[in-house]
Amino acid sequence: MDSYTLEYDMPQCLWVLRHDASGRVVRAFLSRREATEGGHVRELVGADGVLRIRNADGSYERDLARHLGVEPATVTRITDAMTDSARETPTGARMLTATAA
Repeated sequence: MDSYTLEYDMPQCLWVLRHDASGRVVRAFLSRREATEGGHVRELVGADGVLRIRNADGSYERDLARHLGVEPATVTRITDAMTDSARETPTGARMLTATAA
């Protein structure tokens, strides 16, 4: 089973999908949203591939190694688990904004 990391490449100012074993860049994207929406990463990684998403600040998403196409009911997306609203900055890093209850 192959594993991949989607991460922000500071020198290139691009989001890159990197094959973990070889370190080879599979594809580059202008934004994290471009990579994650529309199934682009899913097609590149494949149904059996494992994906880690590294945020622009260096932290990883909560579900570090989720199997694409098979998302168990016990796993929730980070935005679904938060009580505060979350939005993405232009670089794709998550930024929390408090909302009045």
